[in-house]
Amino acid sequence: MDEVRKIILQAQQAEKTNWIRASQILLDGMRKHPRSPSLRNELGSIYFRRELFRKASLMFEEALYLGNGQADIIFKLGYCFLAQKEYEKAITYFDMIAAIIPEAAYNKCIALYQIDEKYQAIGCLEEIVSGECYSEKPFLLLARIYLDFERYEKSIAVLDEAEKRYGYLDELHYLRGFSHFRLKRWLAAYIDFQLSESFGEPYPIHYRMYALTSEKIGKTDKAIGLLKQCIEKYPDFYASYYDLINIYMHYDRYQDAMTVIRLLEKHGLSLDDKTKFEGVFFNKVFREIRGSGYW
Repeated sequence: MDEVRKIILQAQQAEKTNWIRASQILLDGMRKHPRSPSLRNELGSIYFRRELFRKASLMFEEALYLGNGQADIIFKLGYCFLAQKEYEKAITYFDMIAAIIPEAAYNKCIALYQIDEKYQAIGCLEEIVSGECYSEKPFLLLARIYLDFERYEKSIAVLDEAEKRYGYLDELHYLRGFSHFRLKRWLAAYIDFQLSESFGEPYPIHYRMYALTSEKIGKTDKAIGLLKQCIEKYPDFYASYYDLINIYMHYDRYQDAMTVIRLLEKHGLSLDDKTKFEGVFFNKVFREIRGSGYW
């Protein structure tokens, strides 16, 4: 066994309990063997596993320069640049191995999406999902891009195919619910939003769409509960206040509407501030509340 291999094995053993000690072993080894790509690859991999992507990319680049052109190094180098938001560099490396490592093609699509090359990303993703795709991620990303372009039927079709292949996916139901919502298919949207309730912490827009969908199918209490949750968690998301007041006004619940308006005032928000509130809508609401005697 040559000395470089011994150093790598020693570092791998040390990493199990002390990764800093392992990295020092490799740095000492690099001083003895300054042109060893294997030592740099191993040190880069230690940094990579700890998400120290800047340090990892430097090691992987040196390993490539010294002659180690393995596909896994190129892939990790591309991932490092993706994590550092250096998307053009990431694309360059993923392009080098996309035919060898399928995940590289997907990561390239992520980078394209981030630099707003969405049409190119669509083409790459459509090619990926039309073949033997072993992950739901390309389907979900493609659906999100279709949503960006308001191609809701295309988004639904992609998500339907993903469901056939992979079964229940909470994010899938959230995205499909969004598409159905935009197409005003209220019942279908409600079912998908209900199935996506376990999808992490909902965004404000998720609360809002779920609430409005609930109201459309007659589940008013559910809608009110969701909007209240949204206001509690995201007090600066003003649309939820509008919607909740609108529901209360629809059912002549003036006192409840006033409670929401007082919440706005607690946050120092002016009812007449046209930059924050939908003036026409609120003027109508305020006129009705004043006329009700609750003002």
